[in-house]
Amino acid sequence: MGEKTWGYEFRDHVADVRIRAWGNGFEETLGALTSAIWRYVLGDAEFPANRSWGVSVEGQDIDELVVGFLNEQIYLYDSEGLVPVCVNSLDIKESDGGYRLEAVLEGSSLEEIPFLPKRQVKAATYHELVVRPELVEVTLDV
Repeated sequence: MGEKTWGYEFRDHVADVRIRAWGNGFEETLGALTSAIWRYVLGDAEFPANRSWGVSVEGQDIDELVVGFLNEQIYLYDSEGLVPVCVNSLDIKESDGGYRLEAVLEGSSLEEIPFLPKRQVKAATYHELVVRPELVEVTLDV
């Protein structure tokens, strides 16, 4: 098994939560960021990845694309109870003067998780946003 090339850490931030995630390209970095957000919400308890679903977002630039991707996950959690465990695949392409991201997430339904979430996240924000293929720093409104 190869050396782990991705990860995340929670950063100090007044009133909100700041996450720094890194990886070897956007797929790993956004995968690490997804893991971090749902670790924050659910804590360290393990839960199954027994379903998958697609996510598609568009943005005029990469920043808008990343924030849109995170907010789509939060929307699906709030509206349909879908909790991602990991990003199975992720593809970013230039499209009509902007960008398009398509991803397949794996995870569970809230109904299948035998514990209550520890925290709530309202939205990913643009506040002090840093986006590069190998590093993303984002602030979450909680």
